Amino acid sequence: MVKEVHLSLDEPRMMFTIIHALASKVRIDILKLLDTASLNVNEIAEKLDIPPSTAATNVKILEDSGLILTEFQPGTRFDETVQPPL
Repeated sequence: MVKEVHLSLDEPRMMFTIIHALASKVRIDILKLLDTASLNVNEIAEKLDIPPSTAATNVKILEDSGLILTEFQPGTRFDETVQPPL
């Protein structure tokens, strides 16, 4: 699933947030994974061979930028379903 993002010089804070979110190989890799399926943070960590805490930190940055959506799933720590926005 592809999301089109429009940056505007009239909204410098949002532009910085999105650019910051895209300025990491790990976050780009997360976006690539989420292009085909919704995953929880533990699944992302496993597929990218990174600690769950690193995956969670990067998911939060992507979520704050509006590039992905998360849905809390009660249970274990880091058990959030992560998906690109529609």
